[in-house]
Amino acid sequence: MVLWFTFITEALGTLVLFLRFSMDFPPGAALYHAVYNAISAFNNCGYSLFSDNLMGYQGDVIVNLTIMGLIVHGGSVLSCSTNCSPGSRGTKKTIGSHENRAHQHHPPHSLRGFFILSV
Repeated sequence: MVLWFTFITEALGTLVLFLRFSMDFPPGAALYHAVYNAISAFNNCGYSLFSDNLMGYQGDVIVNLTIMGLIVHGGSVLSCSTNCSPGSRGTKKTIGSHENRAHQHHPPHSLRGFFILSV
């Protein structure tokens, strides 16, 4: 489930960025920049192939909304996938050998936060 969500989200981000970057670059370069920046944003690593990062697109609504959406969705995929799985409501989560009692979440709260950040 997580892999499909990741793949679909990055593919949609790549498509939007490709359509925008194809106005500035030849198709091959536009696709390369789109794939790299979509994966980078989804993983929130902050890398870009542009020497000025994305400053050249600071006023571009399409690029900014796409990058922001990828960052938010990429940051929430792990939290939502571990807290929203069937049968996880009210169960104790463990990470490694430590109990994670302070961070018990219920699926409706995780989903609500995810969708609020998405919109």
